Amino acid sequence: MFTEVNESDARAAIKVWGQTVARDRGIAAAPEPLLFNDEEEMLNALQNKAVDVVAVSTLEYELLQRKTTFGPLFFTVHDNELSEEYLLLAHRDGPVQSLADLAGRVIQFHDNLRLCLAPLWLDSLLIENGQKPSESFAGRITKKANLSKVLLPVFFRQVDACVVSRSGFDTITELNPQLGRQLVVIASSSAVVPAVFAFRSDYAPPTRKLYLMVFAISMEQPLADRFSWYSTATRSKNTPSPS
Repeated sequence: MFTEVNESDARAAIKVWGQTVARDRGIAAAPEPLLFNDEEEMLNALQNKAVDVVAVSTLEYELLQRKTTFGPLFFTVHDNELSEEYLLLAHRDGPVQSLADLAGRVIQFHDNLRLCLAPLWLDSLLIENGQKPSESFAGRITKKANLSKVLLPVFFRQVDACVVSRSGFDTITELNPQLGRQLVVIASSSAVVPAVFAFRSDYAPPTRKLYLMVFAISMEQPLADRFSWYSTATRSKNTPSPS
């Protein structure tokens, strides 16, 4: 979850958030955040009941749910949105004007939690159009954590194409309209859920119902629908599709 934040700061921020939620909702809770380096550490903590709920990317959830069971799922909100939409962008006067033009080209991804499903989306799109996955199809794939450093090389035609979120692109182009005029959308994804809060299935304190109400977020579209192209991409790579 935290790729550009100091671990101590991240833990402190989560703790303050948990305390604020508990106070505002009038519940007795002493939140104690733990940060994990990989899925194996998180799995051990879940199985040993060292944690009650985990905040994970959709990819991490898919891996974890093969080995453990979860109860209710809740969805994170970013800029008042539950989901993200991914964009494949290129310079309007550059060599990439279609998916087929990505062959042998340099593609740069925004390296961010909210874009954890972006590589699978692009692979799915390429496969649907009769091409190989991006690692075999493109000439080179790079990642940058700074959004400006992802977009500007495409603007200056140093990189052929990039993949970013629509929300990120909209924010940057508000500040720099010229980027919006020079970069064009080659493809866009459907709305996807990049991260979830997942409770242990056996999490059952006396106040369980009240605690779950605190996390309750309504969602009109079922999670399974958001996995449609994700399932296609993973099946194409001969891996199990998410349940």
